[in-house]
Amino acid sequence: IRRTDQCTWRSARTQNTMSLALSVVSFFVFFIAVSVEFVRCTENVDASFGKPLFLTPLINKGQLQKARQLSKVPSLVPGENIVSYAGYFTVDAKYNSNLYFWYFPAEQNATEAPVAVWLQGGPGGSSLYGLFEENGPLKITRSLSLEKRQYYWSKNLNVIYIDNPVGTGFSFTEDDAGYATNEVEVGQNLYEAVLQFFTMFPELQKNEFYVTGESYAGHYVPALGHTIHQKNPKAAIKINLAGVAIGDGWVDPVHMMVYDQYLYQHGFIDNKIQQKMKQMEANAIKLINEKKFHQANNMWNNVLALLTTAAGNVDIYDYLVVDGGADWPDTSMSEYLAKSSVRKSIHVGNLTYHSGTKVYNKLYNDMLTSVAPWLVELDGELPRTAVQWPTRHHSGLSSDD
Repeated sequence: IRRTDQCTWRSARTQNTMSLALSVVSFFVFFIAVSVEFVRCTENVDASFGKPLFLTPLINKGQLQKARQLSKVPSLVPGENIVSYAGYFTVDAKYNSNLYFWYFPAEQNATEAPVAVWLQGGPGGSSLYGLFEENGPLKITRSLSLEKRQYYWSKNLNVIYIDNPVGTGFSFTEDDAGYATNEVEVGQNLYEAVLQFFTMFPELQKNEFYVTGESYAGHYVPALGHTIHQKNPKAAIKINLAGVAIGDGWVDPVHMMVYDQYLYQHGFIDNKIQQKMKQMEANAIKLINEKKFHQANNMWNNVLALLTTAAGNVDIYDYLVVDGGADWPDTSMSEYLAKSSVRKSIHVGNLTYHSGTKVYNKLYNDMLTSVAPWLVELDGELPRTAVQWPTRHHSGLSSDD
């Protein structure tokens, strides 16, 4: 347990690597979300942390200018005028379920530039990882300050980072029933957030809209795209969905049960282990086809456990790296987000930054389902769809797919 700027947080960082990365909980929970969880800060320091900003009441009252004014984030990089907005959209009032977003307008021609939403994987990975470590304009230094990244999406795109599903990162619900247990619920909550975003920024409603993400967002991206496609015809605000993009996506598990081939061909396992793994994959596929998704996921984790013992110290996210992720995750992001000045600036107050474990558990029976039909539906209707698989173990694809 550490204390940073009077805010206590727990670190569950574990040594090494493949065994951690492939364990039941941390295998899918994408990046740092699984490693750190903040607890609520003490009441006597609330002023230094500010208060969480809930924008839905203002949006419902038509106070859009006030919502924009209050949600504006001061530039966090000295000498740089980086414009952004952050806060909470209530997506299910019954359970007080709220999705946290951080929006960066395009630096060039924002009123005409496409709008993209970025969704991290997991399930349970915070999209702030994508912001700080992958495609956002901000980069956290070792000294826990920010610097501007050289290449980033919001130079030419309006980019929204959403902690999704409810219970991920800074997003939360006050009722256990508010957690999503399937992709229909994930898609509905995201749709509500996106509608509120376009209500708050009506000048962007005409712009092209893209749903993007990686890893387990291979489930989230089609879920949101499908929901938009279904609701658009009767919606008062029609979202100009122009495309989806998924990197190393977990889309259709049946066609991804080819790890025996992949690992054998790359020299990580011998023929004996390959045959054993192949049989386990066949058992998982059988359970999927029987719609026994919980048992199928259990069997799948047995495959991963075998991989752990057989393949050795290999990084799950890039088989070209042989350190097994010993230096991962870096805790800089977690320590930065624990700072009271940062929490006040990004409008989260003293709310918990969740580990993602509960989200993972709630979606456990969903993980081995397929969203391929939704992706096929979108591919037939949208001008642009893209799915890409790089050198990763855990989001494989059969050679005939």
